[in-house]
Amino acid sequence: MVISCEGDSSAVLIGIYREMARTEQMKGRHEQAIHYLLQAHSICQAVYKKLSEKAAHTGLLLAKAYAAAGRSEYNENTNKYFTESLSVYQIVLGAADPQTQNTRVEFSKWLIQIGKTQEAYKTLQEAVGSETEYSETVAEMLSIMGSIHLADGKIQKGYQLLKKCLEIQTAVYGSQHSKSKETQNLLTALQKSGASWE
Repeated sequence: MVISCEGDSSAVLIGIYREMARTEQMKGRHEQAIHYLLQAHSICQAVYKKLSEKAAHTGLLLAKAYAAAGRSEYNENTNKYFTESLSVYQIVLGAADPQTQNTRVEFSKWLIQIGKTQEAYKTLQEAVGSETEYSETVAEMLSIMGSIHLADGKIQKGYQLLKKCLEIQTAVYGSQHSKSKETQNLLTALQKSGASWE
C-alpha cells in the first residue's frame, strides 16, 4: 500500500522493512531479514544521505543481521557494514558518543567471535585511549581488552586493564553490583593464582 501510494523509495518504508526484518530474525530466517534490511538501508542512504545517523543505524542493523546468520561467507559483508556504520557514527556524532562506542563494542565482539582478537583489541583501543568519561561502555571495552590480554597470556597487562575496568564499574554501578563483583573476583583469582606475569 505504501509503495503504491508513495513509491518504492518512501522514507516510511524504512521502518516497515526494519520491523519486517526483526520479525524474520525472531523466526530465525536470517536471509529474509537481511533482504529487508538491505532495502531499508538503500532507501535510508538515498533519502537521508550516506553520512547520516539514520544510515549508520540501518548499516549497523545490517551488520548485526549478517553476524547473526553465523555463516563465514557473510563475514566480508558483516565487516563492511560494521566498518561503514562505525565510520559514519564517528563523523556524525563523534568518537565519544555512546552510540559510536556501542557500535565499536558490538564490532569488537563479532571480531572476537571469528577469531580476530588483535583487530578487536585495536578497534577498542582507539576509543579507550582518548576516553576519560566513566561509563558502562568504557568499562565493557576495558573488560574485553583485559580478557584478550589474559587469553594471550599477558597477565600483567590484562590485570591492569581489569583493575581500571573495576574502578569504572564501581563508580557507575557500585561495588555490590554483579558486574563489579565478577571483575573483583577475577582480579582476586589472578592475584592468588601465582601465575607468571609478563
